[in-house]
Amino acid sequence: MLKIALFSDFHYKKRMYPVKVSDLEKIFERAAANNVDFVLHAGDFCNDYAGSPEITDLYLNNPQGLAVYGVYGNHDLETVGNSMDNVTPCLCNREVNFAFEGAGHWYKDIKGYRLIGVDTNYSYNEEEDRWEHNLPATTGPRKGNKFGSTMGPDQLKWFEELIADAHEKGMKVITSSHMALAAEWWRNGNTDDVRAILAKYPNTVILCVSGHWHADHFSIENNTAFIDINATINAFWTRSDDFHYADDHTFEFHDYDKDGKEIGVSQMKFNDLSQGKNNWSVQDPLSAILTIEDDGTITVEGTESDWACGMIPPLQFPHVCVMPAIRSRTAKIEL
Repeated sequence: MLKIALFSDFHYKKRMYPVKVSDLEKIFERAAANNVDFVLHAGDFCNDYAGSPEITDLYLNNPQGLAVYGVYGNHDLETVGNSMDNVTPCLCNREVNFAFEGAGHWYKDIKGYRLIGVDTNYSYNEEEDRWEHNLPATTGPRKGNKFGSTMGPDQLKWFEELIADAHEKGMKVITSSHMALAAEWWRNGNTDDVRAILAKYPNTVILCVSGHWHADHFSIENNTAFIDINATINAFWTRSDDFHYADDHTFEFHDYDKDGKEIGVSQMKFNDLSQGKNNWSVQDPLSAILTIEDDGTITVEGTESDWACGMIPPLQFPHVCVMPAIRSRTAKIEL
């Protein structure tokens, strides 16, 4: 049996979103209470690593002593002063096998399973005829690049080699990526390639975890379970020109100095956040406890919350399941 705590899109940055240090504390407390083997996050953990030692220290040195593994999202290099040099060491608090020095994709063998952390932040620079990673202080590919938010051919080759090796050894594979790799609700530039790899090594990749959409999805495709983890607090985001929170809608804001020491607590208006117009938040942090039984039963124990201040998002899209929850469910695959 393998038990994992899952969360995604934490998006910590002071005065940008209403997410708090205590939200991560609650995730770790729940994970420890459920005796998980490790905690896994699917990207966009922090929008400003360089300016947020209070959250990175808690993540890497959580008092429960939990192993934590994470992957790059498209917002993890967002703020000036953040680069792969200072973000990559904050992805995981246990040793992993990076593809090469300076890479953001890695793998780790745990309890007979192979965990692969994918970096979906590559795009093709046609002018320079090369694949490149998203640059520092950006949230996506360089303007003009093609095939954005993908793995790129070198990483895809590395990915297949790891799966082929696991298949030969009789190991089961779990992947984590920010963008979904090959699921029914979203297709990206790697979808057909990944589907081909999964078909080539059947019954090897049993679970693919992703985030990004701030939504809740689950499906089984050809004996692979795909789960899209809802955002922790910022459960819906869309660009808006108008404020939707009222002036008396506030949350408890904790301020920290450059060393991560708490220096004050106050009530902050949602409308004073830099993303106040674009974000609809939930009251309590969303996470899931996922269990893989030896007989192939997969159980997701989700979280239900309410929309902060009763403000319900106005929009829904075909690929987005908008709700203040990660739904609980049970499914079965062949091991």
